[in-house]
Amino acid sequence: MPGLHTLDTVDLNMVFDVIERTFGSEIHLLHCYSRRPMRQLLRYVASNRGGMWWISEHEGANVVAPDTTMLSEHLKLHLPSADDLVVIESLDWFVGRSGADETLAMLQSFDRLAREQGFTVVFPVEPLAIEKHVWARIRSLAPHLPMPMDDVTIGPARTEDSMLLDKTDLAELDEHGGTASRRIEHPTVVHLTSLPEAGFNHTVLGKRMLQWKRMGFDLTTLEPAMAMNDLHQAHTLYTEIESQIKLCVDALRRLTEHRELFTVSERERFDYRLMNLIDVQETANSIEDRISSR
Repeated sequence: MPGLHTLDTVDLNMVFDVIERTFGSEIHLLHCYSRRPMRQLLRYVASNRGGMWWISEHEGANVVAPDTTMLSEHLKLHLPSADDLVVIESLDWFVGRSGADETLAMLQSFDRLAREQGFTVVFPVEPLAIEKHVWARIRSLAPHLPMPMDDVTIGPARTEDSMLLDKTDLAELDEHGGTASRRIEHPTVVHLTSLPEAGFNHTVLGKRMLQWKRMGFDLTTLEPAMAMNDLHQAHTLYTEIESQIKLCVDALRRLTEHRELFTVSERERFDYRLMNLIDVQETANSIEDRISSR
């Protein structure tokens, strides 16, 4: 789909997950312009997969100033080829520095160039950061890139491959024979299949981390695995966190099943500790002790 698109999120975990599932193997090279330094981008983009540039007011190698003229010149100098994909962050910064008219003119030139050369440009954007009338004009040039929905399975019990479900997911399932009574107001947690070391890589890890983050888990202790070149070491760290999260899921279910046995403050305290992976085994034991003694 050569041309421009906007993505209504600036969370890079979400951005690159959507890109991977939308374009997948169709991408030839990936070019990324980001406000994050290269060492952070390496968590999402392999250094041999394309180009990475830091959008910054600092001077240095691989740095592009947050200026429409400078960015336009840089993109033309490093012209993407057919089937390449370009990710450009901080569109709101360009609007603020260069003005809406210059930014829109830049987008028009990018659109012509992308269609002529056959590449795609995606702008991760927080829509509320841009004035409504300017955002409407941007959207006319760069249509929304929809986020693919995760495949879900629903039945008498959750399967190991079940994903995060919300009210919209369940409403759609009801129309196709799902159980209307299984409404939930907030994201829930479920067990996911284990990731074996065979075939494990940073892309697979990133997708799994996104699934867990959507459930609400704090993955601070797992994030270093994204920067590890040794995949065996990364998988070892992953399995440690996976075992903790599985224990958390079971403990949270027990907490929900016996919620009447706990005070509000107890439920909040246990929930906080489990979702932040704090003393998971000790917390799970405390929940079981209270269930058995009350």
